[in-house]
Amino acid sequence: MSDLSTDVVYEAVVDLLIELKSEELIENENYKHARTLIKALVGKQKADGYIGIFTEKLDARGFAVDETLNAFKKQLDLGVKIRIIFQKSLDKNEFFQNPFYKEVMSNVKYQDLIEVRVLKPEHSHIQTHMVTPNSKAFRIETDHLKTKALASFNNKLGVKVREKFDELFTPQFSDPVRLH
Repeated sequence: MSDLSTDVVYEAVVDLLIELKSEELIENENYKHARTLIKALVGKQKADGYIGIFTEKLDARGFAVDETLNAFKKQLDLGVKIRIIFQKSLDKNEFFQNPFYKEVMSNVKYQDLIEVRVLKPEHSHIQTHMVTPNSKAFRIETDHLKTKALASFNNKLGVKVREKFDELFTPQFSDPVRLH
């Protein structure tokens, strides 16, 4: 099967899982899968007040593709907050070149809706990246080199993912970052 048909099938499976409100877990095996899952989590799930992201750098291959950027902008236009926790301190020169920063975070109309924190150094061993729009839907990535992750759109594990994100977002685990 060609990459294009494989991608189309993967997107169709994701759409079907959402439509069926399935509790099934789906694997993510490359950046195209990651992009598909992030776009679906942001664009096709109802956010509970905010979308939580724990990441190393908002990799452009997953977060800064037009469809994904548009999904984030649509949520922000609806008043949904985006909370981002970075795993480690940012190289601000590199970060300011990131398409997600340029297209979304630097937009004045969104600045009050985006909160950014960075893990405190004593917690930098925490490496399970995640995207969580609510307490049922999530994507957790444990192997960053191979882009291996699990996701679901209606699973009780989402409560644990959301709770972990909320814990990491506290002053005990992370500090606020001012980007402007």
